[in-house]
Amino acid sequence: VDWGTAIGDGTTWSTLSSDEWNYLFTGRAGATIGGTSNCRYASAKVNGVKGVILIPEHVGDGNTSFTWPQGITAPSTYNDFVNGWSGAPSYNADQWKTLERAGCVFLPAVGYREGTTPKAFGLGGYYWSSSPHPSNGSFANYCRFYETYVSPQSPEALRKWGCSVRLVQNAN
Repeated sequence: VDWGTAIGDGTTWSTLSSDEWNYLFTGRAGATIGGTSNCRYASAKVNGVKGVILIPEHVGDGNTSFTWPQGITAPSTYNDFVNGWSGAPSYNADQWKTLERAGCVFLPAVGYREGTTPKAFGLGGYYWSSSPHPSNGSFANYCRFYETYVSPQSPEALRKWGCSVRLVQNAN
């Protein structure tokens, strides 16, 4: 099912397409944090759960540049996993609430399900896209990340796998 057309009028909530996942991780300008420009994502742990933080470039009206919240340690690397999970900053629930209010989004590394068997839990994140595989109806495109890389346009997930669904909606 295309989650985007199955909910409401298809524009209220939707699943990111393969191109939109790619844009989030590689195509947008990103924020400037501590003198480092083009900060789009960083590995992190939130309440002990490994994952990826998507960092907004703008907040509020869409014209105000994102500013990393004071009192919360910013990641030391962006847009790659040079240090893997060992180099990822850790945030508690209160710190994450502050980051979330500032516009950050956390994608936990919850793995996927193959039949009834969980796979890669705590090692990687698997998130469906709304884009079908271009030539094989048994497969679908998805975004995945592991300790050492991000692949926002992975094309070979069997549709019977249980990947996470991240619903989004356009900001007003």
